[in-house]
Amino acid sequence: MLLLVLFTGCVRQEPAPVAGTTELSGRLEAALAMKDGTAKHNTLVKLAENAAQAGDGEVVLNAIAAVDTGTARDNTCAICSLVLAKHGKTSEATAVAKKIENETQRNNTLTQIATGGTN
Repeated sequence: MLLLVLFTGCVRQEPAPVAGTTELSGRLEAALAMKDGTAKHNTLVKLAENAAQAGDGEVVLNAIAAVDTGTARDNTCAICSLVLAKHGKTSEATAVAKKIENETQRNNTLTQIATGGTN
């Protein structure tokens, strides 16, 4: 019995795969194939937010790149970059924050990332 406990305690468990990476890439492909318009915009914004929650900065950047510029895009970039930073993905968070066109909002977001003030 002791050997079983010792053996079980020594068995190396593989880390769980990152949930949703393949799913997010597939969803991005589908969203990008949509006809331009409000539905596509809303889908890409939601996808960017989901990808940020999953810590997938690449999908966030690709989704954001396809969103029309403006306040909604800037707000999505700010939200997603802070979520990525909260997940320890500060390089990806910075890349997303740099996409914010409004200088004040961009600087505020970058400051939060740089100072660790993403809570």
